[in-house]
Amino acid sequence: MDTHPVNKNQKSFREPPRALVATPASGRLSMTAPAARGLTFNRCTQCGKSFPASLEYFPSAKEKRDGLSSWCRACHRTNDARYRRIHREARRAHDSKYFADHPEAARAKTIVKRAIGTGRLERPEHCSKCGRSCKPDFHHPDYSRPLDVVALCRRCHKAVHVEAKALRKLRNVLSKEPHDG
Repeated sequence: MDTHPVNKNQKSFREPPRALVATPASGRLSMTAPAARGLTFNRCTQCGKSFPASLEYFPSAKEKRDGLSSWCRACHRTNDARYRRIHREARRAHDSKYFADHPEAARAKTIVKRAIGTGRLERPEHCSKCGRSCKPDFHHPDYSRPLDVVALCRRCHKAVHVEAKALRKLRNVLSKEPHDG
């Protein structure tokens, strides 16, 4: 029984590996193939191991046809850690420049970080805008009130900043137009 892979990393089974599965009718254990159970596997292009094609084992990748990255989560973690280690100094320089250019934002972020560490501020487990379960960012509507924050997921936080930037552009355009009076 051949199954056709969704992408080039997906393993096609000629002789599917079998697993013990309880059959619903009798409750007895029997050997069934993953393809018969509707499972497909992807092979990580970094380590070469095969895993079930699911978000549990592969991070999402919108550009891929099956929506899954070609590297497994463990390989992504290893690569991310290596990248952070190699680019540590560049990141520190970037952060120092940002904090020098935006002292109010830096002060507010530092105060929130300390408040979380001491327990004065609790990080919720969901976004306050869309309700998605996540580890939310804290958005500061006003940097002069550093503990007055809104917990937002990355997607909602980015949308808030994109909207604010569009409003600033619109204000600039409107302020430069000649007024008929």
